[in-house]
Amino acid sequence: MLDIQAGTNEAVIFFKSDLVDKEILYPEFEAVLDGFIGLPDYANRVVKAAFLQISPRLTIQAAVFFTVPFTEDGQVDPTWNIPLQHLADHGLEGPDLGDGKIRLACRSVCPVAWYKEQLWNPDMQGSMTTFDLLVSAVKRNKLGLVAQRTARRSSQSQPPVTSAPAFNASNSNNSPDLQQPRFNRKYRRRLEGLRKQFLLEQKAQAERARRQREKLEAGYVGRLAEGDRVVQELKQRLAKSRRRELKMKEALDKYESQFNKIRDRYEESLKRGSSEYAAEVAVLREQFATDLQEKLNAQADDLGERIAMRESELHYRDQQIAKLREELAQAKKEIGSLMKNDSGQVLQRMTDSGITFVAFHPGIEHLVLPPAEITAYLNNPTAFVADRCGVSEERYREWLMHYRLPVCRHKAESGQVCAEPIDKVLKPFYFRPGESDCCPLHRKVMEVDDAEGSLTDKTPLPR
Repeated sequence: MLDIQAGTNEAVIFFKSDLVDKEILYPEFEAVLDGFIGLPDYANRVVKAAFLQISPRLTIQAAVFFTVPFTEDGQVDPTWNIPLQHLADHGLEGPDLGDGKIRLACRSVCPVAWYKEQLWNPDMQGSMTTFDLLVSAVKRNKLGLVAQRTARRSSQSQPPVTSAPAFNASNSNNSPDLQQPRFNRKYRRRLEGLRKQFLLEQKAQAERARRQREKLEAGYVGRLAEGDRVVQELKQRLAKSRRRELKMKEALDKYESQFNKIRDRYEESLKRGSSEYAAEVAVLREQFATDLQEKLNAQADDLGERIAMRESELHYRDQQIAKLREELAQAKKEIGSLMKNDSGQVLQRMTDSGITFVAFHPGIEHLVLPPAEITAYLNNPTAFVADRCGVSEERYREWLMHYRLPVCRHKAESGQVCAEPIDKVLKPFYFRPGESDCCPLHRKVMEVDDAEGSLTDKTPLPR
């Protein structure tokens, strides 16, 4: 009889609380991506999923562990775009799930580094790992996949049955040796599977360690750059102070020499007591007073001209600023009117043409803006980004001040700020005012003050 052949199948399995929640074929998942089918159970959630390529013998050949963000109406986020089949075809070597080593793509093992942030690592610990769950789901075959089956051979094709040898003591002693190769192969496969599992866990741990190392390196490099900047600024200030000191010393020596000369000359003239020198002194005084007055008048005229010029420049600048503000207000009104009257048709046509609106803000990196959210973003970008980060606008502004200048902001009773450099918190969600923006010393002081305040608030019990 001929064998019944079945083609390779592709399926997508969704997880919920690290357990298999839903199984669909890949064509059904494409229908979900195209918006023909929705999944209301996953609304407003980012769901873990696995794309599988299944052989005709119902064994896994390739697996891609990815995440899918869903909107509030159960549709896939329009910005989601991961080439699942490409990652599966070019996946790296994974564990053996019963039919040889599979092709694997996850966050730790990704053939295209651009997509690894949208992937996730399977759980390799515990009695029931993620791969065990996938193998069990494929074996259950709830999707109704057609498996390859081979008809039984006819009795004519079976080899002739020979009579079993007589049992004796020598054969009974050799029976464990005959079974030993099969025993070794079984545990050798188990050992190979454990080794592959250990290597995958090791890669996942290496990925987590690399992320932590990059974070520490970024903080260390930032602190070094800040220290170099401060040292360079202090060196410049010191060199400037030294040059100023040398100039002042030279001028002081020059004035002291002139003063000594004038004093000696006047002392000599006073000693002579001659009317000629008295008249010369009077003429010199008059000439000095005249020259001084002329210089003062010239400087006053020069300063008056400069002040008038600056006032005219300021007046012209104020006019330009007022004009630009009027133009900006008019442009905002025109944009608002255009967006209101157009009902988003222009933005939708731009989006249909392949134009993507991307904004960059600290704490969220690049932000893809759908046409429906552009108006809300333009009205208040800071509030929009804070909402995407999961914090309030006030909290986001406080974190932004800390992100741009990571120093201790503790104020003493005199009003002076500590300004001690501290580690930068990279995400607004993990920022806590009064804790993340304080150095360890003032953080301990605040904890002690809070503890003392809690003790003083307690009322004594009556005797």
